Amino acid sequence: MVGEHDPADAEILLTVNNWGFALTQGFSSVVYPTITVTGSMKRGDQLIWQRTEYISAFNGGNTFGYEPKRYRTEPELLRTALDGISKIVDEAIVKDLSL
Repeated sequence: MVGEHDPADAEILLTVNNWGFALTQGFSSVVYPTITVTGSMKRGDQLIWQRTEYISAFNGGNTFGYEPKRYRTEPELLRTALDGISKIVDEAIVKDLSL
């Protein structure tokens, strides 16, 4: 953390590698959001830290699965699902960064 006009000594970059929706098994009618994010910290050209985290349909914290019809008829569920997995993956990246 630096002041508004002070130069930072490092830069953190978060990259969403992929996101989508997946089934837990072939006969399920519930789809879960998925995401993979890479966080990295660089000081100039030097890579100081890097971590990739993914949230799949099988992740225990991913409780945001709904039937496709609900996503179509209740579009706010889409925001809820994507916000939910974003928070899970962000917490995992920040936890690793603070170790």
